Amino acid sequence: MSIMIVEDNIVSAKLVVGLLQKAGYQTVLVNNGKEALELLPTLCNIQLIITDYLMPEMNGIELIKHLKMVPSFSDIPVIILSAHCDVPTAKIARSLHCNGFLVKPVKKEQLLERVEQVLSNQPHVLRSKFDVSDTLQIGDEEYQALIGMLAAQVDEGIPIAVLEEATSDEPISEAMNQSLSALAESATLLGADKFSRLYASLQADKVLTRAQLSVLLRALQELSLELRAHGFPQKLNDTANHTPDKASAA
Repeated sequence: MSIMIVEDNIVSAKLVVGLLQKAGYQTVLVNNGKEALELLPTLCNIQLIITDYLMPEMNGIELIKHLKMVPSFSDIPVIILSAHCDVPTAKIARSLHCNGFLVKPVKKEQLLERVEQVLSNQPHVLRSKFDVSDTLQIGDEEYQALIGMLAAQVDEGIPIAVLEEATSDEPISEAMNQSLSALAESATLLGADKFSRLYASLQADKVLTRAQLSVLLRALQELSLELRAHGFPQKLNDTANHTPDKASAA
């Protein structure tokens, strides 16, 4: 999980990055909104953006407007951190569903408290093993086997989604639809809340289209990174050897 800092002032940037890294967060730093938009498509684990308001080429408000127009990025929460604070600017930020407006110089406690609040309100990319195991009433070995299967599903689904992704409103293929449906069921069971909720919201009203795959693909890539950070996928033989026996489970 990473936080993107969009800041053109080197002193402010160093201060914010230092505070966040000492608190255990990973950070990515860019100089303005334009650079942020150029870099975001290459990243899939940005959970929060903290942006200055007044910047060259593209300011913080313009950045938020552009993010809202791109399905893959529209759900990323944004906090504005700026020395420029007036009522009209704050109203615009609220109208764009900005997740916070902090005034420089910001206190460490104020910044970290707001960051924690925003992130705690976001669905989990992957809930903890202990949380999932307790909910499903399964042991460590069963959890390892099941989460390994989810990792394999994710790794199989990403290339298919990449091939089908397009800007058209053409429905996705039946194979892609089946793959996503199976993934969503597994994700729901094993605490991959962000992907499962996103899939449910997109599927609720209509048939999924190729244009919608971009946002689902980003969520899958993010989930893949989180799974790899936890040591998955394991070798398929290892996963198979730890598959719970149906007879003993019964």
